[in-house]
Amino acid sequence: KIKMRKELYRPEKNKLHKEMLLDKPSSWWWGGLGLIMFICLLNYCYVDLQMIVRHSINFWNSLFKDGILHFYRTGSQLTIGNANPQSGEVPYDIWIYLPIAVWNLPTYIWEQITGLTFETNFVALLWARIGNLFPFVGCNWAICKIGELLLKENKKIIWACYFFSSSMFLINGLFCLGQIDIFNTFFMLMGMAAYIRKDRKKFFIWFALAVTCKMFALFVFIPLLVLNEKRILYIIRGLLAALSLSLLSKIIFFYDKMATPTQFDERRFLRLLFERRLDLVGITVSVFVILFLALLIWCWYTKYEDINREYVVIWVAFAGYSCFFLGATTLPYWAVVYSPFVALLILLYPERTKILIWLETAAGAAYFIMGLCNYGYAYAASANIRWMLAGILNGREIRGVDFSRLFDNLSEGAGQNIEALLTGVFITTIAAMLIITWPGRKKQHKDEMEIDKGSVFARFALNSFFALLPLMAYFII
Repeated sequence: KIKMRKELYRPEKNKLHKEMLLDKPSSWWWGGLGLIMFICLLNYCYVDLQMIVRHSINFWNSLFKDGILHFYRTGSQLTIGNANPQSGEVPYDIWIYLPIAVWNLPTYIWEQITGLTFETNFVALLWARIGNLFPFVGCNWAICKIGELLLKENKKIIWACYFFSSSMFLINGLFCLGQIDIFNTFFMLMGMAAYIRKDRKKFFIWFALAVTCKMFALFVFIPLLVLNEKRILYIIRGLLAALSLSLLSKIIFFYDKMATPTQFDERRFLRLLFERRLDLVGITVSVFVILFLALLIWCWYTKYEDINREYVVIWVAFAGYSCFFLGATTLPYWAVVYSPFVALLILLYPERTKILIWLETAAGAAYFIMGLCNYGYAYAASANIRWMLAGILNGREIRGVDFSRLFDNLSEGAGQNIEALLTGVFITTIAAMLIITWPGRKKQHKDEMEIDKGSVFARFALNSFFALLPLMAYFII
């Protein structure tokens, strides 16, 4: 009887199962994602982006008036327009300001003609926001190139682009906050593509560009370098190649930077890097140092020719950034660099697509809520929404809610419990993805990518809700 029942019901279950599977992202999925991105683009613009654009516009003033060698000194004395009248540090190397300055040249000309500042002009802010979409498109192109190196199936590559574009790490960092870490992500992906092709020269060039955007690109570069190179002098030479552009900028503008209040921003980065510590009976040990050194030791003793090379490369890059985000204090928008990895991992582990996207969704949600609790001002009207479309519709009112203040108003025990819960979810989900995709595991023979409608819809709905949460709070509260 049991055998007859199985034969009777199995065809129906298999038929239903196949109907729930998706062959590729439909135009509806892309359209819904595009709509969420468009809404965020029109209504969010974090003040840090305004600061970066203001300094990039100052590049033209330095070039034509004050002298380019006074770029940092004059930039640190600028006020950030009428939107936020305060002096701002100029933290990045000169190279990152160049493409932003070129894109915002029309804004500079408009300011010279009108005498107004772009920080309170919706069209000018939107123009600045659109500039960040070019490296975003470049990231999708780079994922396609890496996908072509890993496999030849277009269906899987399209899914990889969709999961990258719909990642909460990306939506939060690029579309809700609008920081420039997407440049770092693009250069990193291009560097990884060169590494997989064994193009050593381009690998160094792309990562030199990534490092000049943010120093933590080194946490991918160094493990990949050690994985391939075991000679100490050659490792040092490769490290200098990756640091070359950043060092060149610091040498050229050394005296100019020393005359600014903040001088070199790397000091703050190092403070955040070693802020998470383990207390071992009076001795504190950096969590990041333990994790990252363990990864480097593994890379040193791993002969990746013995295993599938591509699996090791993607996993090591993912593990490098995982050491950083698990072991150091990070800012919400930095996690943009995390967004491509689930996309790349599903190319290698298509049979584990469902569990990977669910783990990544949980990690992204936990990280986003932690950002709301600890850096809620970044999503508040005064620092983000007020001068965009939502502010125009709402009479430029500074209202809504600063989620970090709500978090601070909780009792000490409640706040600690929430933070412990979110941190636990984030660490566990990232650790689970690292274990599931461990390159030493035997590869499954099943290469089918089974993606059901329910998982894709639930992920999209959850990420959309979180992305629009600060905007809803601005209108409702």
